[in-house]
Amino acid sequence: MREADITTEAKDDVKVSVWESSDKGDTWAKISEIPRSDEMPREMLIIENHLVETSPGHLVVMFRSEACDWGDMFHYQSHSHDAGRTWTPPEKVPVWGGPPHLTVLSSGAVLCTYGFRRDPLSIRAMLSYDEGRTWDHENFITLYELPVKHDFGYPVTVEVAPGRLVTACYVNRKYALRDGKFVYLPHAEDAGGIMSVRWTLQ
Repeated sequence: MREADITTEAKDDVKVSVWESSDKGDTWAKISEIPRSDEMPREMLIIENHLVETSPGHLVVMFRSEACDWGDMFHYQSHSHDAGRTWTPPEKVPVWGGPPHLTVLSSGAVLCTYGFRRDPLSIRAMLSYDEGRTWDHENFITLYELPVKHDFGYPVTVEVAPGRLVTACYVNRKYALRDGKFVYLPHAEDAGGIMSVRWTLQ
């Protein structure tokens, strides 16, 4: 069994490295880098990725973008068809927010769950029916809408039975979103915690 990890290195130039382990994570070896796309501004970072194998040797990784304008923080995605040895340049997915979490469902569809830190603040999901090549992003699913603009996000989803899913994320009531930035609330008594949503796909 092999495991993969992807890291972003900010040195003289921003590099995204791919590492592989064949001993359950005890040791790792760098096997490739994901090339930067010409459409990505040089200062942009693609970070906080999640990777899945959609079919033998076909890896899909999706990133959150950072170090750019608030309005430009879209998802970026890359594919490998040789188990991570080579990669396509990351392409922008027309979905704002993040970070993304990918799940290959029992139906074969790929689910992406992500945080949306704009009005309405919410946890959202979208589906791909072609191994991540395209996303049905216009028909996104709102899993939870926050009643107050607290710090929140980083959802993770598991399929507990065919079509039955659980999504967990954090909510931090010590911070509130104001003008695109989170402001600390020293007098908030409830710090929040982990919340979960149980939902189904028809």
